[in-house]
Amino acid sequence: MKITALLNEMNDSGQAKMNMPLDKDLIYKARNMFPGYDSQQALTLYMARQVQDQEKTDSTQNKLIDTHKRENERLRSVIDNLGQELSDFEQQSAETDQEVQRLKQFND
Repeated sequence: MKITALLNEMNDSGQAKMNMPLDKDLIYKARNMFPGYDSQQALTLYMARQVQDQEKTDSTQNKLIDTHKRENERLRSVIDNLGQELSDFEQQSAETDQEVQRLKQFND
């Protein structure tokens, strides 16, 4: 897909209309955000701000992913422990049943 197709937007009649060219759009946004600078300086500052914002977002998402990984590991450990407890209980139950059967033999 062409980049220009990605930048198109539909108007009310369903036909694609061209947005402002990307470079002019970026310069417009940059000059509005940094009005005291010329176009190139404002664009540089704007792009630097965008990178900083993206790094913050990435950092937050990475922390969230790490939190989810730790929680998944904790839950896996809990499930493993419950599985072991169930296995131990089943073994103890079988031993108890055998002991009950042995004691019933003495009473008969």
